Amino acid sequence: MNDVNVVSRPFDPPPAGVPVLVFDVAGDLSRVRTFASECAQSLGLCATRLPALGVAISEIATNVLRHTSQGGAVRVWSETGALISEVTDSGTFAPPGRSSASPGGWGLRIADEVCDRVDLYSRPGTNVWRLVMNLNGCASAVSA
Repeated sequence: MNDVNVVSRPFDPPPAGVPVLVFDVAGDLSRVRTFASECAQSLGLCATRLPALGVAISEIATNVLRHTSQGGAVRVWSETGALISEVTDSGTFAPPGRSSASPGGWGLRIADEVCDRVDLYSRPGTNVWRLVMNLNGCASAVSA
């Protein structure tokens, strides 16, 4: 497993016109998964990787709802042979502790396992998560 790649500089903004879905309650998680999967499918993500994207985006969105008070936003686009699924929120990232006494803590690990890369830019009051999946066929699918 690769760890989440924490970057020190802000990402370039998404391309103009990229659709956005705002979510702020747990009842929105199904819409988040559907939105991301439909966008990814239209952009050419291999059908066998769509369920993995749904799991990864749901895990990140769930963390947003658990650790922030304002929800977040999802955008999906492609660039340079990769699908980019971006989740933004109003939190400030703190790496999860490795204590077995704390519940949960698997969401980032799961997202990292099923995506080709997970990048994060964080500053006080803003997290920008980018889940990256290769669009070049099914050969890059993560094997269990």
